[in-house]
Amino acid sequence: MERASALTAFVATVVAVAGLGIGSAHATDQGIKGKKLFFIRPTKFVVLSKDPSIKVTGSHPEDPGSTSTVSFDTGGTPVVFALADALWRADASGQFFRYRNRDAPSGPSAVASAKVGIGVLRVVGKGLPFPVPSGDATVNVVLSLDGGTNRYCMSFSGPPSAGKFLVKDAPAGTCPP
Repeated sequence: MERASALTAFVATVVAVAGLGIGSAHATDQGIKGKKLFFIRPTKFVVLSKDPSIKVTGSHPEDPGSTSTVSFDTGGTPVVFALADALWRADASGQFFRYRNRDAPSGPSAVASAKVGIGVLRVVGKGLPFPVPSGDATVNVVLSLDGGTNRYCMSFSGPPSAGKFLVKDAPAGTCPP
């Protein structure tokens, strides 16, 4: 009887330890180059990357229950927009994913559209619910898909210009912990 209990405890421990590694094994943080970050208040924001290293692995943003967000951080509290799983669609190849919120800036968030796939990431929003930086600024942008299974991180630094903020050709960013 003791032997059976010990075997049961051993199996339970192995299963628990294996389960701990499953969640983190699929997480992919990708520091990617930023092609363009553009803010103009109050009408629009655009984030664009054309980095050949961009890829989507693991689960997908349109999977029911997946949580996807895009966040903008200028050194304070990040502004986070939800990207509802019901508004994502995969192309026939399963290599590109598109988000479309026809009600933006209403609906789930101010994000009107997003696209992510091999070599490309684009996010466009209507309305800007935070101030355009008024001096030299660094804006860290993170697109997080599937509850963080895939995170794409960019960092844009530059000066504002007459009520707008435009930075092009940013080096690869680093994903925050």
